[in-house]
Amino acid sequence: MAEAEELVRQLSLRRIRESRAEPEQGIVHECVWALTLDVQLHYLEDHRSGCSFVVVTGPSQERVEEFAPLVASYLGPWTWPELLAEVRRGGGQEERARALLRAGIGAPDHFDQSFFDHVANAARSPEGWLRTAGVWATSYPFWPEFVPLLREVAEHDADPDLRAEARAIATAIENQVGAS
Repeated sequence: MAEAEELVRQLSLRRIRESRAEPEQGIVHECVWALTLDVQLHYLEDHRSGCSFVVVTGPSQERVEEFAPLVASYLGPWTWPELLAEVRRGGGQEERARALLRAGIGAPDHFDQSFFDHVANAARSPEGWLRTAGVWATSYPFWPEFVPLLREVAEHDADPDLRAEARAIATAIENQVGAS
């Protein structure tokens, strides 16, 4: 947050809104500033992953891409190869789960086979915490390619809560794809 606020201060951005976290309702902490009349900078804290991140939104991909280099120059975000390297690196339970969720948050809009394979391996792991991280990681990029994996987990996982989450995420992805 301190880095985002420094960017906001240096660019003299106007705060549009702020919402406080309500983790029990799945709501993240969010601050939104106007970069221009039609382009906004969002700072979010995700309670599931424990990560914070920024997103630039606007009326078109072209408008957003105009501001991405500016925001990146101030904040130095992780690149997609860096996020995948962290997933590959592994580590302890918490580090592995966080790396998978961070990569989910930072995933590109388009399908990436390498990330899909990591998520699928996690979702099929004998370790419950890793299966949970794998299912949760699918909820960020919302790729339709995750639906068969999520349906598999929803049908066969030993944990009824994880089965329900996988079913809900698969349905949400299907609804988004159907609405597109």
